[in-house]
Amino acid sequence: MWEHPATEAIKVPEVGVDASAGPGALTGEHVDVEAHWFLPEYMIRHEGGASPGAVCILRVRGDSMEPELSDGDRLVVDTARRAPATGEMFVLWDGTGLVVKRIEILPPDGNPPRLRLKSANPDYADYDCPAADAHVAGRVLWAVRKV
Repeated sequence: MWEHPATEAIKVPEVGVDASAGPGALTGEHVDVEAHWFLPEYMIRHEGGASPGAVCILRVRGDSMEPELSDGDRLVVDTARRAPATGEMFVLWDGTGLVVKRIEILPPDGNPPRLRLKSANPDYADYDCPAADAHVAGRVLWAVRKV
């Protein structure tokens, strides 16, 4: 049986901003911390490859990412990873709201680049956003959900 070394717990803020898995929930400039989660440092640094100070937790609202993400799930987000990457899931401002989507960079070698924002739920159409207009908040590392 493999065991990882014992590490300290890291205090991770759950911020009062919802990442919409739907049409986009508007967010203001000020972000309140609603709660703190305590996650193992080993998990954040080694499994997630993240710096503990750059990680936060957001709540999912909507069903456009079903079955991958459900309404009410919590996302562990690395806010230091802001460079879009094809196939990865990110939280980003798409011009209308803060959303969680998988990203495809279009065209891969084109100018100007665009981002295709992809939903997991086939009831929601993918849509494009100019890369210059998208403000990436961070890459999703994990989802936490009730079972």
